[in-house]
Amino acid sequence: GFHESTSVLRRLLEALQAAGSQLAWLQPVERPAVVQALALGDAEQELRAAAAWARQRAEADPQARIAVVIPDLQARRAMVQRLFDEQLCPIADAPESHSLQRPYNLTLGEPLAATGLVQVALRLLQLQLQALPYAEAGALLCSPGWGGGEPERLERAALDARLRRDGHVEVSLDTLRAQNRDGGLQQRLDQLAALSQPRRRASAGEWVEWIAEVLDQAGWPGPRALDSEEFQQHQAWRQCLVELARLETVLGRVSCSAALAQLRELAEQTLFQPQSPVGAIQVMGALEAGGLDFDHLWVAGLDDEHWPPPARPHPFIPWALQRSHGLPHASAAQELAYAQRMTARWVLAAPEVLLSWPRQDQDRPLSPSPLLAPWLAQASTREAVAVPDRWQQQQRAAAEAGLETLLDAQAPPLPEGVAPGGSRLLGDQALCPFRGFATHRLGARALEIPQPGLSAADRGNLVHRILEDLWRGLRDQQSLLSLDDAGLSARIGEAVDAALAKLLQEAPQRLRPGLRSLEGERLRRLIRDWLEQEKLRLPFRVIELEGTPPEASRGNDQLVEFEGLQLRLRRDRVDEIEGGGQLVLDYKTGAARKPPWIDPRPEEPQLLIYALSGGPVVAIAYGRVLAGAVGFKGLADAAGYAPGIDGHESLRGEMAADSWTALLGRWRGELRTVAGEVREGWAAVSPKHPRQTCRDCDLHALCRIRESVSEVAEDGGEA
Repeated sequence: GFHESTSVLRRLLEALQAAGSQLAWLQPVERPAVVQALALGDAEQELRAAAAWARQRAEADPQARIAVVIPDLQARRAMVQRLFDEQLCPIADAPESHSLQRPYNLTLGEPLAATGLVQVALRLLQLQLQALPYAEAGALLCSPGWGGGEPERLERAALDARLRRDGHVEVSLDTLRAQNRDGGLQQRLDQLAALSQPRRRASAGEWVEWIAEVLDQAGWPGPRALDSEEFQQHQAWRQCLVELARLETVLGRVSCSAALAQLRELAEQTLFQPQSPVGAIQVMGALEAGGLDFDHLWVAGLDDEHWPPPARPHPFIPWALQRSHGLPHASAAQELAYAQRMTARWVLAAPEVLLSWPRQDQDRPLSPSPLLAPWLAQASTREAVAVPDRWQQQQRAAAEAGLETLLDAQAPPLPEGVAPGGSRLLGDQALCPFRGFATHRLGARALEIPQPGLSAADRGNLVHRILEDLWRGLRDQQSLLSLDDAGLSARIGEAVDAALAKLLQEAPQRLRPGLRSLEGERLRRLIRDWLEQEKLRLPFRVIELEGTPPEASRGNDQLVEFEGLQLRLRRDRVDEIEGGGQLVLDYKTGAARKPPWIDPRPEEPQLLIYALSGGPVVAIAYGRVLAGAVGFKGLADAAGYAPGIDGHESLRGEMAADSWTALLGRWRGELRTVAGEVREGWAAVSPKHPRQTCRDCDLHALCRIRESVSEVAEDGGEA
């Protein structure tokens, strides 16, 4: 087990020899071994293959001693545990157990502060002093490790969704109390707020009593019975509190923040490894495997960048001094010698030895370690499938048993009444039938991710409000042209200030004073650039704004019958062009997408639906209100209505049409097909473009498309 000759060890041996002792080095037993070198696609495939191999060996011989050695186990512990859980224990053994009963031993522990129950306790205590980032606050609100029963947990989950939707990047206890709307949870939050003492100074023992009171009021560690692993976490946490109390004479009287910082440090320095029965499969680091013998051994991660490991000299000790005294990791020569000794020991540690390396790290190719040279001539490659073998075995067993299978692509037909989602329902159906069904009929949507400042939706709403306000006052192009420069700037400034004031009232946490000033300046320039484009159009009169005439106040969505569907629609703007005809305008403040008029299965069908369900529409267009790309992008019965709006004759190939009327008929036929799928409940998992459609979708866990290797690979591309 002495892989490195340290100075302490050398002095001990010299003292023993000087005292007359006879020293002998135990050498590993020479045994015939089958050594195989393996190359796998990447690090994740390598670990997945190693886990599947360990399971196969354990099933073949339950008494066999099996080991998987991962030299950099500490850096990859989370990935290793996830992949081994996937292959060896996808479900808990007992219903009453909240932690997995793992049939393998992971020799490297994790900091106590990273375990589930202790994370909840530390977050509850931190919440007494300061706001939590939204990710930590969300994890705390949804955790079963505190509070009352399931009804209160659902209240907290709803509160988390509301805070995310409102854009709270940080969440304090006061924020929770202000935003909560449920009585039971409100009482608990009020009790926690009553215990807040951020400025008091006390001894460590007094703070331990306060910590116990806070956690008791919070209902920690939760209403459910603790399983074995959670009980061990609870006991280790109590020991940390004992250690904190013992520091009383050292710390003196300290603030609450100092006491909690000391407690967190104790929890981070305490390694937690739950006691578990000895298993046949051992997953360990390089040092833990030293001196042990096995029946089967797999050593992973032996690429040339990680084995031998790079030198890691101590940053605060002179390099020459480290090398001269042989300090660990001081030089590349020491690391090479260490790796050579370990490799030589591994090939003697079991009758079957597999040495593997990943062929690439993302897009970067990797080579095998030069220490594998003796076995590279017979090296082979192995591919690990994304679907665990156990799942495939279940599928084969079901097929052999003759179990009935059901194609679940057909959902119930759409019930009568207003269809949910408006025109977006048809767009999502066109992208993927399952996406349309799950998003709009099941209400399956990903939680929002709050971002500092204004979101893209906020900026889009601001532009819509400003332009609506301006055109309700102007009403036609002539009024715009009659304004001088100062008058136009004043009109824009009033509309911008009104829109920002409304947003500030709705979401003060997203619009800080400094940001409001910058956003106002940006919007004034952007709207001015847009109105300059409006001046270049043919004369027009605005007849509809946000679904209502300009002289009326902003109204509700219009109910439109379209191909058997009742849709709620709200057209951003409709202009009556001089000489007859209408132009339907839809404002866009984000990146440009594929126009629907050149898409055989339109992903953004709202403009087409507006054209097919309104009056005598002769042109449709996007109003691009985006810095650096302000202008129109549209199609009309003839060119010349505005810069950027082309005549229908500009379409080429399969999208070409003889006339504007024929083009409208084609659009109706395309959307009739999609609307029919919606009415009939067609919900197949069939993305229009697997690479792009699935990359932009949040429903992978629900549709489970990634479980089918033939559909979509894990990187989002076609397999």
